Amino acid sequence: MTAFEDTIEDIKQLSRDWANAERGTGRTVSLEDVVRSLNALRERIQTFRQYVVSLYNAADLLTASFKSLQLAATAWESLRNDYALVSARFEKLPKIEPGIDEVIDDLRRVLRDLEAKSDQEYRAYRETGHLLSSPANARELQESIKEAREGRLETFATVEDFKKSLRG
Repeated sequence: MTAFEDTIEDIKQLSRDWANAERGTGRTVSLEDVVRSLNALRERIQTFRQYVVSLYNAADLLTASFKSLQLAATAWESLRNDYALVSARFEKLPKIEPGIDEVIDDLRRVLRDLEAKSDQEYRAYRETGHLLSSPANARELQESIKEAREGRLETFATVEDFKKSLRG
C-alpha cells in the first residue's frame, strides 16, 4: 500500500473504532487506545501533507530544467490528476473527531491548492509549447522576451490606455 492508501485506511479504521466505542459495540477499544490512534493518525496526516507539498516542489524544480515543453506539460497534467484523485478521496472521508477533522480539512485545502497550481503549470507549459510550435510564433515570442529583458516594453497607466494603443 502507498502512504496515501495507508492514511485513508487508518482514518476509516479509527472512524469505525470511534463509532463502536461510542455505541459500546464491536471490539473493545479503550479511551487510551483511541487517543493513541488519534495522535498517530494526526502525525501520519501531517507527514502525508508534507509529502504532497514536497512532491509539488520537486516537480517544479524538475520541469523547469526539462528541454521538452510537452514532457513538462505531461508531468504537470499527471500530477494535477493525481492531486484531484487524492483530493476526491479525502473529500469523502467521514467526520471523526474535531481535532482530526481540522487536520484533514487542512490537508483537503492543501490538496485543492496544489491541484489548482499544478493545473496552472500544466496550462502554462502547454500554451508555451503551442506558441513555440511554429517558427513564426517562436520568433515573435523570442523577440518579446528580448524586449522585456532589455526594458523596451511599452507600459500603460491604465487598461483603457492599453486598449487605446491597440485600436490606434
